[in-house]
Amino acid sequence: MQLVRLLIEVKGIFVEKSEVLQKLELVDWIQKLGVANYFEKEVNEFLETTTFKNPSAQESLHVPALSFRLLRQHGYKVSPDVLLRKFFNENGTMLSKISCGDDVKDIMELFEASHLRFEEENILEEAKSVVINSLKDTFNVPSSININYEHSERVFHALELPSHWRVPWFDVKWHVKQYHKEKHMEHHLLQLAKLNFNLIQLQLRKEVKELSRWWENLGIEKELSFARNRLVESFMCSAGVAVQPKYKSLRKWLTKLITFILVIDDVYDIHASFEEVKLFTAAFERWDAKEIEELPECMRICFNSLKEVTDETAYEIAGEKNFNMVLSYIKKAWIEFCKALFEEAKWYSMEYIPSLKEYLSNAWISSSGSAERERGDAASSILCYMNEMEVSEDKARKHIEEMINNAWKKINWYGTNGVGSMEPFITQARNAARMAHTLYQNGDGFGIQDLDIKEHISSLLVEPL
Repeated sequence: MQLVRLLIEVKGIFVEKSEVLQKLELVDWIQKLGVANYFEKEVNEFLETTTFKNPSAQESLHVPALSFRLLRQHGYKVSPDVLLRKFFNENGTMLSKISCGDDVKDIMELFEASHLRFEEENILEEAKSVVINSLKDTFNVPSSININYEHSERVFHALELPSHWRVPWFDVKWHVKQYHKEKHMEHHLLQLAKLNFNLIQLQLRKEVKELSRWWENLGIEKELSFARNRLVESFMCSAGVAVQPKYKSLRKWLTKLITFILVIDDVYDIHASFEEVKLFTAAFERWDAKEIEELPECMRICFNSLKEVTDETAYEIAGEKNFNMVLSYIKKAWIEFCKALFEEAKWYSMEYIPSLKEYLSNAWISSSGSAERERGDAASSILCYMNEMEVSEDKARKHIEEMINNAWKKINWYGTNGVGSMEPFITQARNAARMAHTLYQNGDGFGIQDLDIKEHISSLLVEPL
């Protein structure tokens, strides 16, 4: 079998590599090319023995920066001190810029490493700003026309969104293209990455077909013509969170969950009156279909369909023995979600714009842009901050971006402070945050079916490597 043969070949390459930098770069490429799940034992054994050393003034920072990033990505607690020598002059003052010169690869590695910082690591935050300024000056960002620098494509890709904030699987094709250009490219690793991508793509296609049949048989699209059909987008999000074949059931449950979130959101936003959503919310709180007998048929269909899918999911997860326990958790989540949407509906009916703190405390309300406000949604986090602080949209966006930065610092900290059994959950939670960047980086992937999302779907499900 071709897959087995390639796995043996790549494991052989891992053994052959003797220098630390060679192995670090191999581990990095194994991750970027989407095949790290095959080499967990080899990678963990190597990282367990990887140590920092303080580079001399003449030495490259590539090795310590790459080590720092890989170790933190895998949950190791490491200090960033050895990364910062390049940012200070002889008097100990931080530089405002550094020359990229022949060290673009080093600077890029420092840039990527800086996105794994914790809240208290202010000096690493400053270093990131120095790196960004230096890269922008060197590569004349955002003007990318006719630039012939060897690393320009990678620089623009990173400055658009750092790798730590990207959904790993959605970036595999881009990294395959980059790996083709590597001077010391390993042919067997490249072939393994292509084969693995195509095999997983075939599996994902089958899952989408199964879910499409489920959605069609459910009949909601016919009955609720106003609701968005975003089944494929919902599946794309699920695959972004957990793409490996062993998570097939998780992808199915997540896809159904996200699909119903959108349907219920549309009921609250654009179809039902305020009094109707009040009764609808009460029905969810009691989890009782009798509560909605007087409501429009579309709302009864929505509630009963969700109740059926929730029961089915709880049974698949827990079986008969723990069915009621699992069901209680899922029910609680739906109840809290609907109560939050009802709070949003109250704000909208009152033409009330909450403070940012009040908005965020209503945790399940989705942040939205102008497209969703036109559909009838309450104010977004940006609009709340603009109204509260009397600032421009640009300043409000910068404030929200800073909040996102701080949230990532907390995510990074939890990534190195969780116990081993939590690692899959931490990875999937991290990927959920990355999916938010994918959906909202250039618009609203659910509110409007934009070109970026269509390209992601095509790459994920249609175009093989």
